[in-house]
Amino acid sequence: MVTGIDRPGEPLQCEPPTQGSDNAVVIKPAQRQQNMEGNGGGSGRQQPGRGARGNTSSLAIGLSLLLAMGAGGCAGRSETPLSQAKPGDVLTRREGATVRLARTFRQAEPNALLDGAVRVRQEGGGEQLLEVNAVCSLPGTPGWPAYDNIYGRPISTVDQAKGTTGTTEWQVLFPFAGGEEVRMGRNPGPWLTRLRDNLCRRGDFDDRPAKVRQRQG
Repeated sequence: MVTGIDRPGEPLQCEPPTQGSDNAVVIKPAQRQQNMEGNGGGSGRQQPGRGARGNTSSLAIGLSLLLAMGAGGCAGRSETPLSQAKPGDVLTRREGATVRLARTFRQAEPNALLDGAVRVRQEGGGEQLLEVNAVCSLPGTPGWPAYDNIYGRPISTVDQAKGTTGTTEWQVLFPFAGGEEVRMGRNPGPWLTRLRDNLCRRGDFDDRPAKVRQRQG
């Protein structure tokens, strides 16, 4: 279910550091000199077997470890699960489109996310602001439809997403059995399929506790 979402700590930021940013690793000449003096017992002379080649090897190993730790920490985290997302975080990346949360969704019963807003930026330029609403169903549960229902419309400001739940320009039904999506109105884009996974906790976005997954399917 989408309801009852908790909010763990802030998500890991995986944007690559820009040139000259504070995140870049810079080795200053003074630091290199200190390293050499440390190896030479403070005399400035290098001990046998601990020359420049040894310093370079140690530095290379250290940098490799830092890069590996950074890559491992960001793997699979370029998309933020909705349960952890704040406005501005990336919800999905798909086929050249980046979807960021612009307004937090309002949780509603039964199992709905309403009055949310996202910004969709296309590769090569162009951005649109959309109100998005989602009614996430429960597979195999009596009385629930066999599909997730996602619908929305373009808006000019984030505040326009509030209190207009019934207004829509497009609607897509995502069946559980793997059938074709049912689309009504204009096609918002292929990114919506991935966004549906995030909103409704499908696939690799399913972060529900194991007991809940077993009970709900």
